[in-house]
Amino acid sequence: MQGAFTPNAKKIWESYTEDVQAWLLNNTWCSHCSEISSMDNVSGKIASGLLMLRGSCTRCGGNVVRVTGTPKARSLFNKFLVNRKIKGLLEVFNPKLS
Repeated sequence: MQGAFTPNAKKIWESYTEDVQAWLLNNTWCSHCSEISSMDNVSGKIASGLLMLRGSCTRCGGNVVRVTGTPKARSLFNKFLVNRKIKGLLEVFNPKLS
């Protein structure tokens, strides 16, 4: 299933839980099929500070790419989601805050 990963890409990929890895590999947009598909023959590298996964669509064999954040980017995104959720809860309890 996996091809070559650069050392930094491998380190980031291995920082993901198996559930997240599976989700990333099984929810990839294929421009050839024009729908969500799975990725096989995966390789990884770092591009512009992001993890770039390249592979083949399991349906048609076409090239697919998935870009995902580094652990720092994930941390910032998680903070954003928490803040957005808190703001949404505050607006529900006090609509004057929005």
